[in-house]
Amino acid sequence: MKKEWWLAAGVTLATLALALATIRHFAPGLLGTPMDLQLVQLDERQPAFFSGVFRMADMQSTTLTVNDPITGIRGTPAYPDLVSKGPHDLLGFRNDAALSVADLVIIGDSQTYGVNASMALNWPHQLEAALGRQRLASRVYAMAVGGWAAPQYLHVGQISGALRPRVIIVAFYAGNDPLESFMHVYGSEQWAQLRPDTRLTASDAPTVQVPVPTDKQWRVPLEGDLSTIMLVEFRRANLRRNAAVDAGWVIMKTVATRLAEQATAYQATLIVTLIPTKETAYARLIEQRAVAAPKEYADLLAEEAQRHQDFSAHVATLSGARFIDVSARLQEALLAGEALYPADFDGHPGVAGYAQIATAIEQAAAPLLPKYPCGPVRFESRDGIWHQAVASGDGRYWLDNTGADTSVTAIDERMVESMRELAKPGPEHAFARCE
Repeated sequence: MKKEWWLAAGVTLATLALALATIRHFAPGLLGTPMDLQLVQLDERQPAFFSGVFRMADMQSTTLTVNDPITGIRGTPAYPDLVSKGPHDLLGFRNDAALSVADLVIIGDSQTYGVNASMALNWPHQLEAALGRQRLASRVYAMAVGGWAAPQYLHVGQISGALRPRVIIVAFYAGNDPLESFMHVYGSEQWAQLRPDTRLTASDAPTVQVPVPTDKQWRVPLEGDLSTIMLVEFRRANLRRNAAVDAGWVIMKTVATRLAEQATAYQATLIVTLIPTKETAYARLIEQRAVAAPKEYADLLAEEAQRHQDFSAHVATLSGARFIDVSARLQEALLAGEALYPADFDGHPGVAGYAQIATAIEQAAAPLLPKYPCGPVRFESRDGIWHQAVASGDGRYWLDNTGADTSVTAIDERMVESMRELAKPGPEHAFARCE
């Protein structure tokens, strides 16, 4: 009996050991495996993080963009500042540095990237400067790449919540987003779920001749810096009635809807704008000056006005989203004689044009942002500890550990920003410049 008992006990222990080994191998979480022992195997499903971020082939590229399996292209990381393009941060976006927290995330294409302007003078960073002058929480993180369209806006909008933004701004462009959205969605299975009509294929897109031949370019007879060249037929390819173009506009509406839902989940407000074509921006000036225009120009204006109305009306129905019209400011500035666009056929604004877009967006964004506190503040950090600090009124804070004016140290940005709502402004402090 004793021998049989020991044999049974041995079999039981061996079975238990085998079971534990099996569980630890296939489901270590069930045994509460410490985090430092839960090693991730290197394979295609879990690429190495640092190898991806610091991919030397990307960082050594001399081109403005590199290929990407999801977005098609993305900005080249750490691209240098060449004034009209760059600099790029480590993630390939046009910012001085990647942020851990942003008050505003701004998404778009080359119109938002800021072709024809330095980084400081593109419209996202002009907006940041204008909001900062009002002492409003205004950390901007721009996520714009030339060649992007609605699908890419959706992708980066979905991941932008990591920055805990208060406001997400998405700038669509009437001049090429419809067809580029169509081509991306119908040209890649990655975006197949966005296809509004499964009977269409990428080959249904209308043919667009590039470069535009000179006989298809309209040199607008205006004096001085207001003179420019328009590509009326080229722009109409994104505006006229056509099955592929219609599908492109539907894709843009679908993306706006999903972004509004995502923004609500992030407890952020979505601002959507539709940057007009240069042709529409000039419409009132050309009418006022009684410039003789080709018939196709009137057709373009009517088509774009209808597309704008349909798109803005859709955004207006979305919970947690608002549409901001930037066309009126551009038209009024041109009427006042301000040169907003280059004299050639480039459809991107110049610095002055970007300033008008920034001003229009500022008026909508400012009421959504709190003022930075100034003077002594008390806040609770993420670990539940209360601290005393000095706020300078421009988003910078210093810990005051002893209460003495001579003992201040810099506060970690992420600690303060995560608790910004709890900061309570007090009377003016010697270290704060609150005027």
